[in-house]
Order: sequence, then structure tokens, then C-alpha cells
Amino acid sequence: MSCEARRHVRCSNCDRDLDPDHARMVDQPCPHCGSKELSIEVHVEDRMELREMFCYKIKDPAFNSKHNPRREFKSGDVLSADGKCRHHERLIDKENDKYVEVVKDRATGEVVHQCKEPLTAHRGHGSAKPR
Repeated sequence: MSCEARRHVRCSNCDRDLDPDHARMVDQPCPHCGSKELSIEVHVEDRMELREMFCYKIKDPAFNSKHNPRREFKSGDVLSADGKCRHHERLIDKENDKYVEVVKDRATGEVVHQCKEPLTAHRGHGSAKPR
């Protein structure tokens, strides 16, 4: 998010533009007509970028909560630890024993991290890291 402010100072009597610092000087008359009435316009502009994450889970009532969901998918933009925005896609498919994760730099499209392996081989990550 970025914010920008601009100030425009004008004499209310002769409508001439004045130095923006002129408004800071108390009781200083307009150098052109001598009026002490000023019009000050302040323009503030703010910008914001929105990011989104799409997620879905497929559960099977035949399995208990430990073995559910059967399939999970996430796709969207996340802020990484280094402060850069990354596009992250992850598929966890227990039915087909599949784990796929691709992380790309959002600005360049460069693949930062890619992992495709059987889900049963995907150990030692996230909460499964050894303490």
C-alpha cells in the first residue's frame, strides 16, 4: 500500500498560484495583490493491491476425521517470509497418493519451489518436522 499527498495553494482574491510553503507563514499577504485570504487544496491518493486464495477440500463420510479430507487444493497469492508476493499452488490427494506444490515469484513468473512426489514420501515438512 502506498500513500501520496499533494498541496496546492492559491490566493483567494487574485486566483494566482502561490508557493505551497506560503501557507505556513502566518499573516503573510499575497505577493501579487496583498490579500491574506488563501485557498488550500490537499489531494491525498492511496493505492492498495488485493490478493486472493482459492481453496477446496473433498471429504468422504466413510473415513474418520484423521483420514479426511481426501483431497485438498489451494491456489493463490501469499506473502513469503522475505516480504515478496508469491503465487502458491498445492494439491494433496490421498486417494491417488499424490503431493504437488509449485511456488512462483508473482512479479517474474520464475519457479521458486517445486515438489512433485507421492504423498507417502512427503515427510519431514510443516508440522511433521522433527523437533
